[in-house]
Amino acid sequence: MGAWSHDAFGNDTACDWAQGLAESDDLSPVEEALAAALAAAPDGLDADTACEALVAIEAVARLRGHAGYSNAYTEALDDWAARTRLVPPDRLVQQALAVLDAIGAPASELRELWEESDDAEPWRASLDELRARLLAAPQPLPAPLDDIGRAVREVTGLSFAVPDWPAPELARGPLAGVARQRLYFIILAAEAVGDWPRVREGVCRMWPLLDPATEAKVQWDLAVREAKSWAAEGHLDAALAGLAPWRDAAEALGAGTFDMRCMAVVQEAGAVAEAERLRDGLIAAGQGAALQRLDRALREARAGDAAVATELLDRHQSEFSSPGLQPWVAFARGILAVRAGDAAGLAALTAWAVAQAPSCREGAAAWGFFGLGAGWWALALAQAGRGDEAHRVLATVRPLLRGDENTLLRACLRAAGLLDDAPLAPPLATASPEEQPGLEARHGAFRTVTVRGVNALQQLQALRAAFAHGSGAYPFLVGDAEDLELLLEAVEPPADGGVALAAEARALDPAAWLKARNGAKRLRWPGGDASPTRSLQALLDLRSGHLKPCVHLALIELQEPWTLFTRLGFGGWNACPSPAVHAALHRRWAEQFGAEPAALSAGTVECLVARPPLEKPAALALAAEQQAYCPDIVEQGVGSGGALAATLLSAPVWYFWWD
Repeated sequence: MGAWSHDAFGNDTACDWAQGLAESDDLSPVEEALAAALAAAPDGLDADTACEALVAIEAVARLRGHAGYSNAYTEALDDWAARTRLVPPDRLVQQALAVLDAIGAPASELRELWEESDDAEPWRASLDELRARLLAAPQPLPAPLDDIGRAVREVTGLSFAVPDWPAPELARGPLAGVARQRLYFIILAAEAVGDWPRVREGVCRMWPLLDPATEAKVQWDLAVREAKSWAAEGHLDAALAGLAPWRDAAEALGAGTFDMRCMAVVQEAGAVAEAERLRDGLIAAGQGAALQRLDRALREARAGDAAVATELLDRHQSEFSSPGLQPWVAFARGILAVRAGDAAGLAALTAWAVAQAPSCREGAAAWGFFGLGAGWWALALAQAGRGDEAHRVLATVRPLLRGDENTLLRACLRAAGLLDDAPLAPPLATASPEEQPGLEARHGAFRTVTVRGVNALQQLQALRAAFAHGSGAYPFLVGDAEDLELLLEAVEPPADGGVALAAEARALDPAAWLKARNGAKRLRWPGGDASPTRSLQALLDLRSGHLKPCVHLALIELQEPWTLFTRLGFGGWNACPSPAVHAALHRRWAEQFGAEPAALSAGTVECLVARPPLEKPAALALAAEQQAYCPDIVEQGVGSGGALAATLLSAPVWYFWWD
């Protein structure tokens, strides 16, 4: 029967029957449902007949003025009762009581189903409660809802609460896609209510579930939302600096995308003048000019100068004539009408609220903007003498009224006695110094700068491009503070800057070194498939699997990337090769595959690979070399050289680890 609740409306059969009743103007469907249940009772009442009869009994109770409870599932029946205002005869009430007895009897299939569940007691209690409403003395029915009342009911039925995190095992299993959708919903919801620490945590949880090769757009979106969190907390310059390396990637998604999203970051900080400067640039470039002008008019309507908003709407009326923009023009004029005390504002904003509410129910992406309009709608309700409904709307949308763009709205609501001074959003967090980007430190042979995890790869790539153009400063990721400490303990930069070790690496024959360790070993392709590594693991926390919020990006003076190992004196412990061997092999792989070291910690090396092997023989040959270089990635990792080869096919990232 598709049940989700123990009450009469908590199943598909009941809701379908209620929808059919809503099309009737008399009691005949109720009478038929009760008669069918009574006729079936002696031989055993089936569950579907019982479910329909329970809603019929609810119809009788509601017509007697005793709804008991209302929700989205009862709306069709509630509206029907208020519209028809029928008076059930006493015989129908007695039939309803008899049907309740039959539904609760041992021969009832519905009772049997509920007795087998964990909700048997609540179900029995719901029958008792329905019986009490049937027996209560009739009460006057509420007046039928008008269009505005129905709109208020729909909006006040929404929830703007941030959900709990999905279970960690969900993100690691076959339902990872479901976990990702849930995490994105949480990020958007937390942003809408100003819960910035939760936004950042959500980004860190969702990031590892993305494929950077195919989901750059989603990564860019998350980077913007994290930047908005820092802008809201007073770190606008750092937020914009973190986004700067994303410019090319963002513009590849569409011209003007970078400045458009940066404008949202600036607006979150309340820097109106800077936001409008960015908007002027977009308009001048012809990138969504009509939309940008309309958005400017909307901002002035809800947060600025009403006369300026009106002038913009009038002057660019022809630009705003498309069907997609007209609802927003009506919305802006509706807010202006409310600000002027004009009764026409209520109709315009009611239509807007009705159109937008379904989007809020479906996802959190619409929450923020809904909060910019719902408060003005509540003010319009109060101006029309519908104060109770105004308070109910505000109680629902209150979490969305935060932010600088709602400053004028909040002042108007308080002046009307509709809003108190209690905080609307969680208090702003004070980030620790280690979390804030841009902090620099010197560590002998190299220096580090802290970067946000969401921006780390883009900043690394920007610095790699600068190195390729002659900057002389080679970048590599270290990881978090713990990773940096362990790396500093593990390396011993030579006093000569690695000159002697680099000479040793040049003199070393990597093919001979590999042959001495591989012998005549031949690898075979595994039976199953394996996925290549696509993300630098230095960005992820090994315990949680989440993105590290903040990481250290190191810069070291080099001429060629492979000399990183000799410059630092990296290696030479346990099974980890000497610095010269590291350098010689990475020099070889740079020539063959365009591989360059991109992340380094005490026991790991990761490379970004420009030309990975695309054919199985080449992948098998490379796997044999890597197994000789780093046995642990096979013996304590994938299990065989052939399995390693499968992970190297088209792999943009290589990972090495020594115990």
